[in-house]
Amino acid sequence: KLHNTPNQVSSRDQEPHSMPARAVSLSSGLFRQRLFVFLAFCNPQCSSAGSLSDLRRIFGGVSPNEDSDVWIASASLVMPLLSKLVDGLEKTDLKSPASRATHAKCTDFAHTPGSKELGDLLDMYQSDKATPHLYHYFYAHVISQLGRENPLRFFEIGLGTNTTSALGSMGSNASPGASLRAFRDFMPASQVFGADLDETVLFSENRIKTMQINQLKPGTYHNVFRSLGQVDIIIDDGLHSF
Repeated sequence: KLHNTPNQVSSRDQEPHSMPARAVSLSSGLFRQRLFVFLAFCNPQCSSAGSLSDLRRIFGGVSPNEDSDVWIASASLVMPLLSKLVDGLEKTDLKSPASRATHAKCTDFAHTPGSKELGDLLDMYQSDKATPHLYHYFYAHVISQLGRENPLRFFEIGLGTNTTSALGSMGSNASPGASLRAFRDFMPASQVFGADLDETVLFSENRIKTMQINQLKPGTYHNVFRSLGQVDIIIDDGLHSF
């Protein structure tokens, strides 16, 4: 919930105290101001942010197509979804290693068995998850907790579209589906699923199935998960502004 402070709200902007974020007009300057305050709370680097270009720099938005409207629309969904997440976590066994939030650097997991193999696969398929980001260390750690040889159901949002006009494009040199293929090879008994907004990069091959999703329309999540059923691992590498 976003709270009003007397010196920030004009008479025409008066709203109930503690109004839900989703009720704030997306075009209001007040919403934008609150967004920056909220992001500064989440990430200290944002305390110096004064523009959307600053937020792209801090959060790593890679697509010039993620314009200000996308950032504002994304932010308007954050609070309601966080509320749902908290409700869900209250029903979750937080003592389970797989359900604990982890605050660590990826390199803290560099000695996880299989991490080098996963990194080599990601590089081979031309994903950027290993080089330069080193995410493969943490991914290998999570997969090892669940059992790499088990028949896991893996789902990743964001295929890495190379359609330059598409929202969230990774550029013309991107290799859509690269990480899905790497994870499929790394987990020999797994079923791998992926989703992206860009229908032109969807594909189906051995133990991989992809579908369309729009992260700015939560209803599409329901359609996807009705199709998928239970999944064991979810990676969100879709819109960086979301």
